[in-house]
Amino acid sequence: MVLREWVFPKTKKKKIVELAQECQISCFLSSILCARGIVEKEKVRDFLDKTEATVDPFEFAYMDKFVERINTAIKNFEKICIYGDYDADGITSTVLMYSYLSKRHANVSYIIPSRFVGGYGLNEKSLEKMKEMDIKLIITVDNGVSAYEEIESANKMGMEVIIIDHHIPRKIPNACAIIVPKINKSLEFKDYAGVGVVFKAIEALEYKKKTQEKLLEEYGDLVAIGTIGDVVPVLHENRKFISKGLEVMEKISRFGTRVLLLDNSKELDTNFVSFVIMPKINSCGRMGNPETSAKLFLAESYEEAVNINDILIEENENRRKICEEIFQKVEKILEENFSIRFKPIILVYGDNWHHGVLGIVVAKIVAKYGKPAIVFSIKENEIRASARSIPGFSIFDAIDHCKEYIERFGGHKMATGLNMKKENFEKFREKILDYSRKNHVPNLCINIDGVLNISDINIKNVNEIEKLRPFGTENPEPIFAIIEVKLVSFIPVSEGKHTKIFFHKKSETFYGMYFNMCIDNFFYSKGDILDLAVNMRSNLYFGERGITICIRNIKYSSFDSREIMRQKRIFEYFISDIKQDTNNLVEMFPSRDDIAIVYKMLKRENICKINIENLLKMCENMISLSKLYIILEILSELGLADIKNDFDNYEIYLKPRIKKVNLENSKHLFNIKSKIN
Repeated sequence: MVLREWVFPKTKKKKIVELAQECQISCFLSSILCARGIVEKEKVRDFLDKTEATVDPFEFAYMDKFVERINTAIKNFEKICIYGDYDADGITSTVLMYSYLSKRHANVSYIIPSRFVGGYGLNEKSLEKMKEMDIKLIITVDNGVSAYEEIESANKMGMEVIIIDHHIPRKIPNACAIIVPKINKSLEFKDYAGVGVVFKAIEALEYKKKTQEKLLEEYGDLVAIGTIGDVVPVLHENRKFISKGLEVMEKISRFGTRVLLLDNSKELDTNFVSFVIMPKINSCGRMGNPETSAKLFLAESYEEAVNINDILIEENENRRKICEEIFQKVEKILEENFSIRFKPIILVYGDNWHHGVLGIVVAKIVAKYGKPAIVFSIKENEIRASARSIPGFSIFDAIDHCKEYIERFGGHKMATGLNMKKENFEKFREKILDYSRKNHVPNLCINIDGVLNISDINIKNVNEIEKLRPFGTENPEPIFAIIEVKLVSFIPVSEGKHTKIFFHKKSETFYGMYFNMCIDNFFYSKGDILDLAVNMRSNLYFGERGITICIRNIKYSSFDSREIMRQKRIFEYFISDIKQDTNNLVEMFPSRDDIAIVYKMLKRENICKINIENLLKMCENMISLSKLYIILEILSELGLADIKNDFDNYEIYLKPRIKKVNLENSKHLFNIKSKIN
């Protein structure tokens, strides 16, 4: 189990009822919208009616210049090259612009660089190649805004550049048109994916000729896949792009898209795109040639698409194996150097790690440990790295703070990639950790959308939840709390991969599925009184619609999750040598009696494997969490126990006591005392 702070909504019932009446929606749906801050009639309408959110493409700065330059290039049959990126957003952006310009009979080609040769964005070699191709106009898609020097070089070579990007610029390049929402002060919404910005550019080119609806019927599959793949907020126009894109995806004539849907036996949704389609599209960019994925969408026959899809499947399997190997190495490093994972930002590195999968590895670290993280791959004197963050902390700003040690970097507040020289690594590490100590890194919380009674678990309410789709970043699937339930029993399912758990509340018995929770890591006992954080979903079983309760987190009902996380932060700050209130250290400092209580309890219960939360429950009202953490460290330090831990899952083996142990020998106790004094 992973400790998380649960954050409950503070909306008053009166407001929920008023909004429900004003908008003519159910109180159940109103309560979720209120929990998410959508409390005005107009905003509710725009959110629920996804067809309403349409932005005039000419609200984007430089759009008129873009349209004029493209139309001139098409008219004069100038050689145009679309320069893309190797992830799903970059690939779909490239295919979208290439397909559109090809339909208009432009003299167009495309280049998607390899992350292993040129790397991200424009570079001198790619510019030389385009010069040899006699390219007159370069259109960067999903990149370009960081390529200040490269665009200067392109201009000197006689090539003009149009930038269509969604990243954050540090210095605005001298391009003939720059379609980048984040530099546009007048735009209300700026968080488009790269493919979304490309689509807005095409809207401008088709202004008063084709409606947005018509364009989405032609290109909606590409826009939806790229938008979902780039994990941008599923708000405003992005909701429309995804909703309409998913709707047209099953009807689209594009052979590549049709082949990608072969694996889908259920209703097409963002989860299927994220976890089935996306890994395949990204696999070639991670492992080899990203243009293979582009060719899938550009396939001219069903047979060609099937053959390319087979290549993607093979590449994805290879990617999966390499990713797991590196993740296991990371886990070993964190196990052997436990202080790394207690720092505000987790930094881990290795030699010659395949940098094509670093983004996946770092995302898994963030998901498990609930902290920003950066994974570095060192090859000779070169380092490549991938960073991911959590809501409330900009990893982009943190890295920008250390830019003097970096060769190049780009991204946004939640995800960034960077390159540096090996000799700068230690200075970079020290500076970014110092930044994280001075700039608060919040806990990764579970935002609860409401509290469910057993009577609330019904198909009617599931249908209300469906109105909030599509789900994704900043519009996650609703999470509800079911409080004070009694654990009845639990059984493994799917060969032990998941656990089915039965609960009792009042006069009702129900069950929930805890996916990816193997029974060996489930440490709760029959009779425990628990709170559940769950999703409520519909399912189809032998033609009958039912309800699945999907468990996301569990905690003891008697535990205050906010206080638990405060206690954990006290211990982490101490281990990471971050300055904190002296009262916190006094609170954490264990007495001899405290240590004896924990030691005797471990001995009495004959505990070998346990989660920290369950261990805390055994010490309830006697030992705080920060004190429990430090006591376990002291027992290990003084040789009283062999302790291994995988995050908050512990293996504890008490050693036979041959002689009395002097607690004064503990460096941890000495350090706490010295900080207090």
